[in-house]
Amino acid sequence: AAVKAAGVDKTDCVLIDDRTKNIARAMQFGLPSILFPAHADHYGAEYLRKLFERMDIL
Repeated sequence: AAVKAAGVDKTDCVLIDDRTKNIARAMQFGLPSILFPAHADHYGAEYLRKLFERMDIL
């Protein structure tokens, strides 16, 4: 619903969540998703930055 409301294509989006239920649901709809641990420390931001660079998002 959020992708539709934003008027963007789901292939231009990435869901980042710490709940496997939300990730599974998003993947059912074809939305690229990343499971991110809720307990991630300060290295979590660095991990996402590097991941996004490799995905050509940043």
